[in-house]
Amino acid sequence: MGEKGDIMKICENPRPLEIKFEIPQSLQKAIDDFLEYLRTDDTQSLEDCYRTEIDCELRWCLREDKISREQYQLLKDYYVHRGIYCITG
Repeated sequence: MGEKGDIMKICENPRPLEIKFEIPQSLQKAIDDFLEYLRTDDTQSLEDCYRTEIDCELRWCLREDKISREQYQLLKDYYVHRGIYCITG
């Protein structure tokens, strides 16, 4: 990712990942809730809870064939594995 000593932080005004496929409403709500939380809470003390919720929704969507494995990985990399973060030095 970044160099040693770089700091990962949420970008100002985090944006949803631009996708060209539909996702179930429950997953969309989890993502929207996470983004709203990141925009309004400076402490980000509940961030892990929101990421866990998205991860659970993603696994359900994959298991129920609501999204493909590629879509699952794309969304997981961004929202769960912190692709939404900026690296600052």
